[in-house]
Formats: sequence, C-alpha cells, structure tokens
Amino acid sequence: MSEKFKEALRFLVVGGANFVFTLLIYELLLLLVDYRLAYLFAFLAALGFTAVFNINAVFGRQVQRRNSVSYGLYYCLYSAANLALLTVVVEVAGIPEIWAPVAVQVAIFLPHFLLSRYIITAMTKPAGTLDERDFADLAQLQITMLPYSLVSRLGTAYAAAYWRYVASADEELALVRRDESGRIAAACAASLDPASLTRRLAMKTPLAFFAALNCLSPWLWRAAAGILFSHNVAEAEALPKGQPEMVMLLTAPEHRRKGMAREMVGELELQLQTRQIPAYYVRTMASQQAAQHFYKSCGFVESGTFEANGIVYHVLIKQLGPRAERTAP
Repeated sequence: MSEKFKEALRFLVVGGANFVFTLLIYELLLLLVDYRLAYLFAFLAALGFTAVFNINAVFGRQVQRRNSVSYGLYYCLYSAANLALLTVVVEVAGIPEIWAPVAVQVAIFLPHFLLSRYIITAMTKPAGTLDERDFADLAQLQITMLPYSLVSRLGTAYAAAYWRYVASADEELALVRRDESGRIAAACAASLDPASLTRRLAMKTPLAFFAALNCLSPWLWRAAAGILFSHNVAEAEALPKGQPEMVMLLTAPEHRRKGMAREMVGELELQLQTRQIPAYYVRTMASQQAAQHFYKSCGFVESGTFEANGIVYHVLIKQLGPRAERTAP
C-alpha cells in the first residue's frame, strides 16, 4: 500500500469525522438561518479541527505557524467554493437542503485532498535528513523494542508521527544509526525539556486522534488517569530538575554489540555540550540490569529510585563538563 493511498485513507477518516461535526452544526443552524449562512458558519467552526488534524494526523507534519496560516487561508477559499457549489446543488439541481452538503462533499473530495496535500507538504520543512521510510523503520523499531509504551500501543501510524515530531522539534533530539543497506538499525531520542514533553506531544502530534481511536482500551484509561490525576512525589523528587532526559535508546537485536548505542550516547553528549548543558539523565526499570550496566559503563551514576504504577525505576545522571570527552565506541 503506497504512502499516498494511506494518506488518502487517513484524509477520508479525518474528513469523515470533520464532516459529521460540520453537518451537525449545519443541521442545527438550518433551523435558525438560511442554508447558505448555516453552511458557512458550520465550515468556519470546523476550521481549527481540520487544520490541526489534516496537518498532523493525515500528512504527518508538525503543526507550524507557516503551514497553519497557509492551510487556514486555503480552507477559507475552500469554504467559499463549497458555498457556491452548494447554491448550485440546491438551486439548480434541486437537491433538498438537508442532503445538499453530502452531494457537495462527494463531488469535491479528490481535488480537496490533492490541494490540501500540496499546500501542507509544500509549507512544511522536512524533518532533518529522515524520510518516510525512516519514520516507518523507527516506528517498527519502537514497537518491537518497547511494545508496552504508550507510543507503541497507539500503533504504527502514531509511532511514526511521534518520530516525525522528535526529528523536527527544537525541544527534542533524534539520532539514528543505519545498517549496511541504509535502513534504521538503532535510534536515540532525547528531550531538552522533559517536564513538558507530554503537553508538547498532546499539542504537536496527533495524540488525541489516536487516543480517540483506542478509547475503549482499558490500558489507555489507566495511562490517562496516571498522567492527569496522579502526582508521584517520589518521582518528582528523584528526577533532576531542569536537565535533559535521554528518553529512549533502541537498537535492533540483530545489530547489538556493534557499538551503535555507545556512538549515539557520545553524539548526544556532544550536542548537549554545544548547547552548554552540564548534565543529563536517563531512567530505567529495576529489571533492566543490562541497561543499567551499559549506562554506568558510559559514565552515568545512579542518583535515585522511585516507584510508579508498581514499577521501580532507577535514575542515572551524567555530568558533562565543558571539555568532557566523547564516549568511545
């Protein structure tokens, strides 16, 4: 299945949800005002929804001022064209006002998709040197190595969107290593501001959309309750304040013991030093003995432990002095 076909399917799903929302508003307003005014107000009400979800969930781009404004202007013109076509459908074709919006949406689906895709992708900077195949590889690596993480449980499409965000956001760092064929073999993600990472993911990735698709899953409700309502004092005390966190370090099983993880740790530290950051940390589960041994061999020292949702975590920190040497492969 080609990427364009997948985009078209996502566009259809998001567009369907947006259309239902718009249609409900239209039908309600139809009781109060002329059908043209009802249609125009309904489309304007859906502007924010369609801009964010088409940019993020459909075409996998980070929401930025440039693409948001450009798509918003396009959507206003699109609404005007819809209104003109609606008038023709009602006045000339004689289709009842209550069904006319359905006929209009069927008629304009393909040109709307192609124009939306062109405007959004043309106005969005590419995410570093990574392409769509790389994001698919990163998503698969994430799901394979961390199957019970929230990102993995939301599915391959969201995992790819997560990595697109990490690769393009100023607050995050993404590093990769490739195998002989050029495919992703290992990856590292770090957050310069881990305290607000969840909020950024909610605002700049299609987290809400994919969470809605999994709204019947008990694990999602437990995770949401943990994020929204629990305040883990021990965790807050154990995690260093104002320091970056290496969120994940993943290596495909067939590429382990080749020095890739150690190389990425060294590269990450050079980038942090360039930003004059004196230290950073990583957390691991108590059961991950091999990971703790690896981090300690890279110069990390344990700074504390905490328990969350019945799991004990170890926090390890590394000081980077201004002339700290890069970790050797």
